Amino acid sequence: MGRAGMSAPVQLLDPAARPVIVAYLTDLAAGLPCGRSTQGAMIAEVGDGLVDAVQAHVAVGAGPAAAAAAAVAEFGDPRSLAAGLAGELAGSAAHRIGLALVATGPIVGSVWVAAFAARSGLGWWEQLATLWQAIPMYALIVAVAAPAAVLAAVLGAGQLPGWVSIDRRSAAGAALVATVGCVAGDAVLLTGLAVSADTGWTVLAWAAAAVSLVRLSGAAAAGRRCERLRAAAG
Repeated sequence: MGRAGMSAPVQLLDPAARPVIVAYLTDLAAGLPCGRSTQGAMIAEVGDGLVDAVQAHVAVGAGPAAAAAAAVAEFGDPRSLAAGLAGELAGSAAHRIGLALVATGPIVGSVWVAAFAARSGLGWWEQLATLWQAIPMYALIVAVAAPAAVLAAVLGAGQLPGWVSIDRRSAAGAALVATVGCVAGDAVLLTGLAVSADTGWTVLAWAAAAVSLVRLSGAAAAGRRCERLRAAAG
């Protein structure tokens, strides 16, 4: 983290104390694989806390350098702190991913069923049964991905009863399973549509392909972010 990333309170510290705090915040930032805005907010919050700690030690007679060393010692190893913060971020990300997949699943599924129904002439419920039979792998993927998305949303929220132990890494793991399942499911549907499009693509078929491509790319990106946070959390 360069000087431009320092919060104003850190820049106002005594020059003898500032390098210690900046080095600590740099190590902390290195262990937080998240967006710049999120990382910046966390670094600023920890930096403000360190500045307060330094000032408290200076107030009781410590020199600037000694006060900075004492402050970072109180906060603990920066990599351990980063792992804890990454775990919190992983849980929040898992919650958002789970909710997004649970919310978009029925919408995407409905568009696909409508597309296949329009091509086959079958009713919705008949087409759904035909779809399961034609692409059994998709049914298996849904059976794994859907519960994983729900689990990610619930565990990631961190609002279970006090007697239930919540592991945010487990929430991130569930979200990762759900995103991988989502990518695989959309890929199977797109492949099935492509190889069976012998009578031309309808408007609904193009719509189904479009929503799946959007969800596939979004799920892949979300899964990568979640996995980085999960790895950083240890």
